[in-house]
Amino acid sequence: MSDPRFYDVIIVGAGAAGIACAYELAKHRTKFLILEARPQLGGRIATVAAEASPVPIELGAEFIHGAPSSTLDFLNKFALPFYDVIDTHLYLKRGKLRPFPEFAARIEKSMKKLRAKGPKDRPVADFLATLKNVDADLRAVFTAYVEGFHGADLEKLGEQGLAASEQADVEDLNGSTLFRPTLGYTALLQSLVESINRPTAWRFATAVKHISWEPGQVQLQCADSTVYSCRKLVLTVPLGVLKSPALTWNKKPKPLIAALSALEVGHVQKIICCFRERFWEELQKNAPLAFMHTGPEFPFPTWWSLMPLREPRLTAWQGGPKALAMAMWPPEKILAAAMKTLAKITQRSGAFLQQQLTGFHTHNWSTDPYALGAYSYVSVGGVKAASAFTKPVAETIWFAGEATVNGASRATVNGALASGQRAAREVLR
Repeated sequence: MSDPRFYDVIIVGAGAAGIACAYELAKHRTKFLILEARPQLGGRIATVAAEASPVPIELGAEFIHGAPSSTLDFLNKFALPFYDVIDTHLYLKRGKLRPFPEFAARIEKSMKKLRAKGPKDRPVADFLATLKNVDADLRAVFTAYVEGFHGADLEKLGEQGLAASEQADVEDLNGSTLFRPTLGYTALLQSLVESINRPTAWRFATAVKHISWEPGQVQLQCADSTVYSCRKLVLTVPLGVLKSPALTWNKKPKPLIAALSALEVGHVQKIICCFRERFWEELQKNAPLAFMHTGPEFPFPTWWSLMPLREPRLTAWQGGPKALAMAMWPPEKILAAAMKTLAKITQRSGAFLQQQLTGFHTHNWSTDPYALGAYSYVSVGGVKAASAFTKPVAETIWFAGEATVNGASRATVNGALASGQRAAREVLR
């Protein structure tokens, strides 16, 4: 009699990578199981409904970076709408928001000075100190951008790793390179799941705690003491969990050890503030107001609206060491810090903002036990070792997820989806 808890393949994690992997495996007669620690799918994708608005709120991943085929093909296949993000930027200077012309071009010009190769890597903080002929505003915005976009500590982020992620070619769609899925990222994952036209085994609220393996044989012990076995394992859990003691091994694979030494966990704080009116549109009358920036001395140096959608909602963003420090704060203290920054940016009183505020939404990914951080970045000297994540272990264990992707797709949903598909194809071979 066969063991009902034995499978050809087990996928650990029902985020973007795990679901993309399942989608590919389901095309073949492969007996597979998906184990997910959370009570629902999504991982670091967390779409929630908004009160009195059809536009959902993204507590986690929000943007489509570039026009990656692995994401857009799925959106097109399931007839899911997406829209271009308006890429205009204002910068707070001498107490007033001012246009920041050619924001992306000026950041990119500084990025091109990064050394992608060389015998010795260095922290981005050291690179920044050597930049010449860069005005104070651009230096401040560059710092806030790198800390925020990568969630990185500039003393740990490697220059070569940043160069690899920033200087890669980015696909565009009719010239646009930044989009949002209109119905939220969860709608994409749900469409993938619903398209699997065969019975699929799912176990939610089932956290894997220990992995014991030999070539061709894997046993997974879960928090509820259940044990599952398989021939091949696809592990898609976040980098923060892989680096923590939450998951133990009988013997940690060498590629995993190499990759963990080369990668760092980034941290972000994202707070979505809902208001009665779109009062910020008065700050720039001759162009749509999309992004607002301050220097890194402010608690939340980056803000954005949902333009071109005219929703009474602003998102505040902080990344890097400051975001990790905020992870220990209660949500109300994080909101207060955001409102303090917004008062400076908009030149509105705290009392006015409190009267306008109807609610806020946030999720602490740094303390979430199934994430323990936002997404990955490459540490100093880690470019070569980070690629170990793409290699299977004894044709028995595969790694997938945003942390296993090199180049510009690291830390993106696109990268996670593509990595899940890649792992499935390799498993099937």
